Amino acid sequence: ARMVRLAALLVGIALAQIHDTQGAAEYFGRYIGPLSRLEHSVSGEVYAVDARTLHIKDFIYDGEGPAAFFYAGSSKAVGPGGFFVRDEQGSNGVLKKYNKKHITLTLPEGKTLHNIKWFSVWCEEFQVNFGDIQIPRGLDFPKPQKIGSLKGVHKVTSDNIVVVDAQTLLIPSFSYDGEAPDAKFWVGRGPKPSPQGIRVPDENGKTDPLRRYDRKTIVLTLPGELTVFDIGHFGVWCEAFTVDFGHVQIPPALNVPPSLKMLGVSPQSKLNCEVLSDDLAFEVRWAVAGDSVVIQLVAKLENGEYMSFGLSGEYDHSVMVGGDVVVAWVDQRTLNGYAHDYYLDAKSQCAGTRGSCPDYRIEPNTESVRLLNAALVNGYSIVTYQRPLRAHDGLDRPILTNQSQPIIWAVGPLNGQEEVSYHSVTSKAQH
Repeated sequence: ARMVRLAALLVGIALAQIHDTQGAAEYFGRYIGPLSRLEHSVSGEVYAVDARTLHIKDFIYDGEGPAAFFYAGSSKAVGPGGFFVRDEQGSNGVLKKYNKKHITLTLPEGKTLHNIKWFSVWCEEFQVNFGDIQIPRGLDFPKPQKIGSLKGVHKVTSDNIVVVDAQTLLIPSFSYDGEAPDAKFWVGRGPKPSPQGIRVPDENGKTDPLRRYDRKTIVLTLPGELTVFDIGHFGVWCEAFTVDFGHVQIPPALNVPPSLKMLGVSPQSKLNCEVLSDDLAFEVRWAVAGDSVVIQLVAKLENGEYMSFGLSGEYDHSVMVGGDVVVAWVDQRTLNGYAHDYYLDAKSQCAGTRGSCPDYRIEPNTESVRLLNAALVNGYSIVTYQRPLRAHDGLDRPILTNQSQPIIWAVGPLNGQEEVSYHSVTSKAQH
């Protein structure tokens, strides 16, 4: 495993406020069907977002049941013996009233749509099914899709591009010599670029002429309401001289997950992005969603490695001890993703309740992180999670939206308990 000394990075986190939206392009993933209408006005249209995520469009429940929960299982019929599914806020409390609301739910760790047969609104107290849907065997749920690679003039090259979701492209090992006057990332209808295409902001959200790239892995977000279903190609285009520097076709009707924005998380300005390590292609992207923040980590990890990101143990400079971080990884064997809330009590592995420990090891019911999505594409681990802005317990630190905060991050191997051991991280700091 790579061994580099631990680093701390001070970043001014100026968070972009976001708001709820359904967006012009209404796509929520693979349609499964409607919830059966059995009790308490339960109804809604159910979609598979990815292997572990369901979206319910126009969900209705009158809130009058004594103890209703989201519930799923692998038995032939809905009944006891299943497992609870946290609500859209990550809570395992009794369900409140819903009136035609769009909600996104994540199955617990270790559970996927492959191994459940039904999903329901379940009354635990009286063991009554208020409404359910059967999950078809062999459901072809959305997943990231690999397409072609770039190869063109001005040394434009890349490895195979991955369509991560309907609005996100991962461009591995992208190169361009930077010598053309007006090169832009470019998309449009049809199989090849033309002057009628659309600029795509770079990995920093800018549409300036592209600089030089040398085998850099970048993540790009399509602008506005544009999705991969609206375009037929992606490439590098010289806008001033209308020259194609290299492009790749995007197949129609790709079975990819909807973006977070399409599920109701929509930046009013560009999504924030910071490159943490060029060597590891480690990036963090974030946007505020109401009273929470959605964070996406991308890194080239070896099997059995984690990536972590969070707040420093001090408010004016970056230190590890006392830090509040999320540790995330994708199991390269099972392809299950994980994101755990950690408190860094000391520079040591977790032993009992001391050291670098998951919050739940120190104090029960203090996990404040909700995994939204995880994928492994071309060796790049991509984990998206949500956490509250406020500190919900003594192990968390608040995220401030009106001033800078020092942050810390690390990459390293997991131990036999799938917890962090030592760190391997770049030592470059930025402000």
